[in-house]
Amino acid sequence: MKINYDLQSAELIDHILSLTDSRSFSYKLNWINELIDIISLHEIKIDNLNVLEVGAGVHNPLGSSVILAAMRANECYCVEPGAIAKSFLNDALICSVLANDFISNKNNNFDMLKAINNLKNNSFDDLIINNSLNINNKVYFFNENLENIEVANNINLTFSNAVLEHVLDFHLFVEKLKKISAPGSLHVHKVDFIDHDYYKLKNPSPIDAFRFLFKDYVSVNQTCNKLRINQMISIFESFGFKVLDIPSRWQLPFPKECLQYLHENFSSCDLSSLETIGAVILLEV
Repeated sequence: MKINYDLQSAELIDHILSLTDSRSFSYKLNWINELIDIISLHEIKIDNLNVLEVGAGVHNPLGSSVILAAMRANECYCVEPGAIAKSFLNDALICSVLANDFISNKNNNFDMLKAINNLKNNSFDDLIINNSLNINNKVYFFNENLENIEVANNINLTFSNAVLEHVLDFHLFVEKLKKISAPGSLHVHKVDFIDHDYYKLKNPSPIDAFRFLFKDYVSVNQTCNKLRINQMISIFESFGFKVLDIPSRWQLPFPKECLQYLHENFSSCDLSSLETIGAVILLEV
C-alpha cells in the first residue's frame, strides 16, 4: 500500500490537538491510525491518491483534513450529511490550511501557533457556499448526502467510521459509491451494528443490544438502517464490490430464545451475523 504518510507529518496531530482544544480529535486519530494499519497489511498500490471520507463528523472535521493532507492525497472529499454550523467549516478550513503549510514547511521551523492566530483573524465566509467548502481545489467538504453531490469518478480510497449503519437508502448509497470509484479502489468501513439506543439505557441487558431486531422493538432508533453484516456485504457484492477481508469483528451472544421474535427482515441472517455488533469491512472494486 503506497500511501505517503510519515511520522514527521503526523506531528501535526499533536499540535492541532494542543492548540485548538479539539476534544474529539483523539477519537478521530485512533480511527485513522487503525485505518492506516489495516490497509498497510494489504499489498494494494494506489497512485495519485484521491480520498473520500463518508461521515466526516458533525462535531469535528479536523482529523480528516489534517490526516488527509499528511497522506499527501491528490484530492480529499469529506462528506457529512448531518446538521453542521459554519464554525465547523471554518475549523475545517483552518486545519486544512495548517496541515498543508506544516507539510510544506516542516523543515523550516514552521510556527504553528502564529499561523493559527493569523488564520483566526481572517474571514472565510466567501469560501463557504451552501455549507460546502473548497480549499484550493484539493480538500472539499460537503454538508450533504453522498448521493446528492458531484464527485469526480476517480476515488481510489474510501473510508468511514460508524457511518454505514446510518445510511437509510443503502442500495442508492452503494450505487453512487461504485459510480465514483476507480478500478482497484480500496474501501475500508468500520461499522457499529448495535442498537444505538442501547447506550442510553442505565442498566442495559444483552438483549437490549439487539432490540431493534425484534418485532416488538423494530421501530427503535430510526436513524439506523438496522442492516446486519451479511446484508450489507450482499448489497456491496450486488454492485460489483469484492470483500477482501473482515480483519476484526466484535460479537455479543445472541439470546437464542429470542429467535422466534426476530422481525422478518432478519430471517435470512445466520447467527454469526446477528451476533456481530461491530466490524471493519475491507472491500475492493
